[in-house]
Amino acid sequence: MIKILHAADFHLDSPLASLSDRKAVRRRGELRLAVKAMVELSLEEEVDIILLSGDLFDSDAPFGGTGKMLAEELGRAGAKVFIAPGNHDYYSPTSPYALEKWPENVHIFTKNTIEKVELPQLETTVYGAAFTAQTCLQSNLAGFTAEGSGINVMALHAAIGTAEERYNPVTTEQIAASGIDYLALGHTHDYSGPRTAGKTVYAYSGCIEGRGFDETGDKGVIIAEVEKGRASLRFVPMSMRRYHRRELDVTGADISAILENEITCAEDIYRIYLTGSAEQPDIPALMARFENKAYHIEIHDRTSPARNLWDRAGENSLRGVYLEKLRAAMETDDKAAAQNAALAAKFAAAALDGLERPGGGVK
Repeated sequence: MIKILHAADFHLDSPLASLSDRKAVRRRGELRLAVKAMVELSLEEEVDIILLSGDLFDSDAPFGGTGKMLAEELGRAGAKVFIAPGNHDYYSPTSPYALEKWPENVHIFTKNTIEKVELPQLETTVYGAAFTAQTCLQSNLAGFTAEGSGINVMALHAAIGTAEERYNPVTTEQIAASGIDYLALGHTHDYSGPRTAGKTVYAYSGCIEGRGFDETGDKGVIIAEVEKGRASLRFVPMSMRRYHRRELDVTGADISAILENEITCAEDIYRIYLTGSAEQPDIPALMARFENKAYHIEIHDRTSPARNLWDRAGENSLRGVYLEKLRAAMETDDKAAAQNAALAAKFAAAALDGLERPGGGVK
């Protein structure tokens, strides 16, 4: 059995446009610290191999010193490191992968076809390929079958299925036919959990740190224990900060109290949309109250004006006639029937207003 740390999608030197300039600079520094934390984890876990499945840099021309930092950190790892460049950090003669001096324990795949490295001491063969441009239209796994008789593992930056045909569109059928015991994938920024195709276990580790509100929740790396025909995975959260994106229905509620319950971590980053039916929230006042309760917070008003549901009951209109009938239906000793009539009135008013749901925002 071998032990692997699998990570991907660091996106070092990302612009982080949702943050202020000062906080973006600090956050980019935290992305670098995530690399150090990953190496420390690899040492603690005593892994045999580190598989890095692409998009370690946000572009093929990162800031000066970023490539050197990554090389130095990976050089501290006791394990052999394999890098499969992705669509953001594709391999080229001018990329850090070509220009930087990399330590002996780091192997970078440089071709857009599958290469292999044999590790006899581990009875393992490591396979991988690189993006050599911003796109890869043909699957690297098309027609591929592993040759190693021992454990076979692979690092690959790829999109499973055909939804993103520009980014190495690998199919589950190709994975099943690959003869790989563990396929370490990059490109998707959420942890996928373990999946199987044939006898191959494969997974996306997701990004190591969130960088925007489309990358919410815990982010981290995978520790995989692999033997011939079997792999068990453990996800290890690494996030220094988490992104949160919430829609909060504040109909009839104390908005400040709702936000107090929602904003629970001073180190995290929040984007909150207020929805429902309410008097117009005082966003500047709410921001002044809560801006120091998180690393970064945004509050957006998507509420609709509060109204009395029955104001137009009885008027000479479809709304008025229908609401009047429902109000009459509520005048019954049958509590369940009365509740159903009240609920029907709310949904009817919402539908007539063109709303998604009672108290919701406009579509």
